[in-house]
Amino acid sequence: MTIAEAMAVGGSRYDDALEELRRFGRSEFTQTGGMCAALQVTLERGYLLITDVDDSLPWDRGELRGWGVGFYWSDDVSEGPEHFVDTDDTSVHALGALVENCLAGAAAAMRTVSGPGGVTG
Repeated sequence: MTIAEAMAVGGSRYDDALEELRRFGRSEFTQTGGMCAALQVTLERGYLLITDVDDSLPWDRGELRGWGVGFYWSDDVSEGPEHFVDTDDTSVHALGALVENCLAGAAAAMRTVSGPGGVTG
């Protein structure tokens, strides 16, 4: 199986989650290096990386133990996410609520860091 074929199969196992994530931005099944899977949502500013609650996203959806959602301003993930939330609930509904929570938390953190006007750039 080629990498492209593996990505297509992996992505198909998260079709419902990707559909839910599309309300927030362009969503895709991706790999973060070393074939570690994740879901990514590209936002107007920054992006979300969605993984398993404890690790990279399992290629087999049946192994998912929960969702982890991290907000990143840039592609430099070496410092970790600006804001991260997680849940043991593996439902798509929980994922949507978690993304909303992560975005709200990231916005609040940015207002705290940069003052009432928020981050500019």
